[in-house]
Amino acid sequence: MPETNFRAAARFREFWTLLKSSNFKSVPTFYFLGWLITLFIILLSENSIFTSVGLIHVLYLWCWYKLTTAIDQKYRPQAEFLILMFFAIFLLDASLLRSLPAVPAPTLVFLSGLQALLLAALTLIFGLVLIHNTQTSFWFYLLTFFLAMILLNLVDNEGALYQVIVQLILLVFLLRRTAWLELLTKTECWLYLFLLLAAFFTFSKIEPFAAVPHNTSMLWFGLPRIFYFSFKMYLLALLLKIPVVLVYNFASLSRKLKISSLFQATVPQFIQLCMLLLVIFFFLAGWQAEKLRLALVTKFEEMVSGKNAAPAPVFQFPLNSDRSVQLEGYQPLQATSRLPDQGVMALARLPSPADTSAGEDYFIFLESHDDSNRRLLNFVKLDTLFLSAVSEEVSIFAASQLTAYPYQPSRWESYIYDFSFLKSDRKLWIFPFAILPPKPAWSVSWPLTNGNAASPEWVKVIDRELLQRAPVAVGRVVAPLVDASSRAGGFFAFDIILLPQLSVFTPTLIGYILLLALVYLLVNAVVVGRMVKFGEEINRMIVQKFNQLKTGIREISAGNLDYKVQIEGRDEFVELAERFNVMGEKLQESMAKEREKERLEHELAIARQVQLALLPRTLPNIPGFQVAAALQTANEVGGDFYDLLPLDKQNFLFTIGDVSGKGASAAFYMAQCISLLRFSPQFSRDPQEIVVRLNKYFSDPLIDRQVFVTAVVGSLDAKTARVQLVRAGHTPPILIPGNSAKSIAELHCQGLGIGIERRGGLFEKNLKSLSLKLQPGDTLLFYTDGLVEAASLPAGGLGQAGAAENAAAAFYSEERLRSLLQKSRGANAEELLRILKDDITQFYAGRPLVDDYTLLIIQKRQ
Repeated sequence: MPETNFRAAARFREFWTLLKSSNFKSVPTFYFLGWLITLFIILLSENSIFTSVGLIHVLYLWCWYKLTTAIDQKYRPQAEFLILMFFAIFLLDASLLRSLPAVPAPTLVFLSGLQALLLAALTLIFGLVLIHNTQTSFWFYLLTFFLAMILLNLVDNEGALYQVIVQLILLVFLLRRTAWLELLTKTECWLYLFLLLAAFFTFSKIEPFAAVPHNTSMLWFGLPRIFYFSFKMYLLALLLKIPVVLVYNFASLSRKLKISSLFQATVPQFIQLCMLLLVIFFFLAGWQAEKLRLALVTKFEEMVSGKNAAPAPVFQFPLNSDRSVQLEGYQPLQATSRLPDQGVMALARLPSPADTSAGEDYFIFLESHDDSNRRLLNFVKLDTLFLSAVSEEVSIFAASQLTAYPYQPSRWESYIYDFSFLKSDRKLWIFPFAILPPKPAWSVSWPLTNGNAASPEWVKVIDRELLQRAPVAVGRVVAPLVDASSRAGGFFAFDIILLPQLSVFTPTLIGYILLLALVYLLVNAVVVGRMVKFGEEINRMIVQKFNQLKTGIREISAGNLDYKVQIEGRDEFVELAERFNVMGEKLQESMAKEREKERLEHELAIARQVQLALLPRTLPNIPGFQVAAALQTANEVGGDFYDLLPLDKQNFLFTIGDVSGKGASAAFYMAQCISLLRFSPQFSRDPQEIVVRLNKYFSDPLIDRQVFVTAVVGSLDAKTARVQLVRAGHTPPILIPGNSAKSIAELHCQGLGIGIERRGGLFEKNLKSLSLKLQPGDTLLFYTDGLVEAASLPAGGLGQAGAAENAAAAFYSEERLRSLLQKSRGANAEELLRILKDDITQFYAGRPLVDDYTLLIIQKRQ
């Protein structure tokens, strides 16, 4: 097996080594304690974390986000390790939940603490899974919070269909957190596929909540249930992503094209068909619900007006100003607000000698006015007589029975019923988007079909099996419900129910449906079949031309640069072939240029040795001082330089400078500067006079006008510790006082760059000298701009993108230098030089230097 197939094991070993060698104190303690404290407060309080969002919950989410981000950045835990840990800890938690009913009360206190620790570990691990290999913000955690809130409310209310919908949303949401699978090899993908299949089916069969009642607490039901659903969806997301990775990374081009044609033709058609069926279903449900609403109102009005014989008694009651309702045989009801024009009222029965059972009946009511414009409430008891009368007025397309029942939706679901375009506050309204009817404690029903008495025996057998499944609501009418408690949000529902039975459809209708399905399949097969054949022919041509290009690549890689690819046609492959043939010719040219480049690099290496030989090999020993220096070029040769010359036993001349540009041209003028500076003490020891002479030389018309030099030239009297220096356009030196109470400061003095001003008058006028005396421990740092302007560029470098990529560069900056010097106060010259070189090396992180940099340090000993 290839070595690359063991990358997962190698990642485990790397992570374990990092874990053992790391200091856990580097993880922010504040966020860890904040997350742990807020989590335990939420768990140990009996209120659900998702009941209301308060300050404690926002603080918990923030600490969770900061802690997981810090751990991920520091330790980079592997996704396989996190999944394995989560799976093991949840199995332990599941065994704890299953043993919960048999646990005595004293032991429950200990188990509650253990459960809280397990949930804390699961929360932390799941957070690390969510942010693994992804850019995650605090808003992502907030979105996770609200998804969990919706999921928990759906679990509490047993909305099976809505649970499935939210789980699908969660699945899509988690699919973006599986990017780490793209790094796996082919062998690892197949291995992980089988392992994840086993883990998914094992996880799905755990069912640890059978013994735990809903809404007990967040500790024993809320968070464990959320983790169960979320992790199961994450495992499913991994199972769906692995085949995609296998196709993207390892499938051949022909197989990719076949799969692509499948997803472009068959799958979208299937999705569109499902969406079309869903739209048709909701249209029919809305149409049937509107028919039912009109039938309810029309039949009630006919019964009130007395046009037809009423199948049930109608009660009329004058509505008084005190909004009280009193029907014979029922307890009075006092309405707390204005009654709706239409609705359902629940009245409690009065006990009687014949019926001592307590209970209530439901009446549909309608407001009307008599001849004197007095408000009347008309009541009809909701029973089978009324429903049978209503069913005669309804023209139904497909239904099994009509059911009426009081309906109290969950808090989140009631918002849907409050939509203004669906609801009329004073009357009955339709709700066509109901699919699964609930199982109420009280209901009354009336059949809308004759059943399956005349159906064949095989239809009856299938019907008995189908009836074990849930019925479907194909139309709902909702009415406001008024009862003694006057609770807000109460509703009464009239549902048109379709039982999953074949006997609902007549043989003629079934035959017609089968005929339509057959016609659809035949037309679809003919059209799609021809399109697929056409697509396969295109794919074959693409693969054939691709193979020709692949053969050419193999020939070129084998060294046959004269090979030519011949492809007929005028498509992109022809252009690729032409470019490929040109590439062979260019490769031959490039090989010749490469040989020439190797020759030039050899000459540049020699030039680098010559340039470095110009710099002082060893720095002179200055009594009472310690000096250190270093130079690093971006290319083989550069324009930076430094020097330290002894004038006598106690006087020394030092310099540091930078010639504009890089490469051989800058190195040539750098050599001239070094030679002139070493020759200048014969005429003058004054740094200002030396710089003036240098400017006169570089102002010569024979010198390239594009070349200039920035430099600091100074003299040091070792006996008096006095330094005199001039700055010709160079970066200001930095003084680091030996007294820690004094601040680090830059030494500013005027001066133009050497060779910029050719006439000389303006240069001498702006050149100022600076004199200072060094105290014990004082340090002078001289550096070139290549240090503070060092840039860690993207992989493409500056290139032709220029400004765009330069904007993405991270610069070393003067702030970072000053901060490092502040932290390194007290270090001697050699130590400070090592610290600076290590920091700039760490900053570049293996990337090539963008500019030369030079350091010169002079320190007065303590």
